[in-house]
Amino acid sequence: MASSLWIGTTGLAASEKQLGVIGNNLANANTAGFKASDTSFACMLSQSAASGSQRVGQGVTVSGIGTSFSQGSFQTTGNATDMSIDGDGFFILKNTEGSIYYTRAGSFNVNESGLLADVSGYNVQGYKFIEGAGEVKEMVDLDLQNVMSKPKATEKFMIGLTLDSQTATNGTGTFDASQVIFDSLGTEHTLNITFTKVATVGEWSVGYKLDGSSTTPAVTGSLTTITFDGATGSIAGTVADATIDLGALSSGATMGPLKWDLTSTEAKAKSITSFATTSRVNSVSNDGYSQGTLTGLSVNDSGIVEGMFSNGKRQSLARVLLASFGNNQGLNKVGSNFVPSGESGAAVINNPGSGGVGTLRSNSLEMSNTDVAAEFIKMIMAQRAYQANAKVITSSDQMLQQLMAIKQ
Repeated sequence: MASSLWIGTTGLAASEKQLGVIGNNLANANTAGFKASDTSFACMLSQSAASGSQRVGQGVTVSGIGTSFSQGSFQTTGNATDMSIDGDGFFILKNTEGSIYYTRAGSFNVNESGLLADVSGYNVQGYKFIEGAGEVKEMVDLDLQNVMSKPKATEKFMIGLTLDSQTATNGTGTFDASQVIFDSLGTEHTLNITFTKVATVGEWSVGYKLDGSSTTPAVTGSLTTITFDGATGSIAGTVADATIDLGALSSGATMGPLKWDLTSTEAKAKSITSFATTSRVNSVSNDGYSQGTLTGLSVNDSGIVEGMFSNGKRQSLARVLLASFGNNQGLNKVGSNFVPSGESGAAVINNPGSGGVGTLRSNSLEMSNTDVAAEFIKMIMAQRAYQANAKVITSSDQMLQQLMAIKQ
């Protein structure tokens, strides 16, 4: 009879532990990246009954606490560095001691040191992009401090314009088209192109000047005249790209020779024509730009962190990596993070969207996968099991009291 007391006690202990797991799940119902746990039970070793033909169990024990890795719902945020994983995989984090952790919680930010980190200060791991070298495939902290877009000297430009075919030919009929171009240090310069109507029908002479100053280096061009077809108003004959030699700049910066693109598909869209209408510039463009400072970040589904700069350029800065394991159930929980064990196997590192891992969603967080309704059902069952085991203990106690009363 005493054994039934101990059996009831094991039931109480198991139900209490199950209730603790349920309580933890419910407490983390709003924790980003949280994965709910579930309790498994097993019958304890049994012993032979008096008859020898039956065996009586010795109660229940908690055989394990498993983790559900089902997908949580997504919550949109206004932070570009908040990320969620759509599918399998874990973010990779490193603490200040160099220990590696894995997590589904993607609430990240750029900390005071310029590193992409989580709310605990653990640094997100991935690859860096080096300008001119591309993606460097060495897993490191993602440093986004002092990132800049280097200037690019203008190498090619285009102009779309219409010249007035009725312009006088006495040397006063000119039209100026100008645009800003850049040298190798990102300094702005003004390239001015002057079109002058000459006596020959449909012909215009072309002159070039840099920054409008006589002290600037001489600018010469291989395209010194343009002749228009009187029937179509477009440039007559075979059109070829022009090369303009800017010479040396006093600042020591370099620029040129410039290519005046007249033949590409884009250049044809920005056509040069001559009609009986007021001369005007329709569009200008060139491939140079000044230095840019970082104004924003975006992350695509492949994990590439792109920087948006004040000069209008976008540049790949880093790639967030994901890890996967052969057996997720073998992972050990450390708060909201996980660490591998011998049962989980070693981490396999891949780019998001490849190697069996999911893709990334920027501006969103994966919320807890706790099913509140299911947890309440489990809570009721745990409570009833606890009451039943308590009743077993009470009944055993009453039977012992009756046994003791026989002597009286």
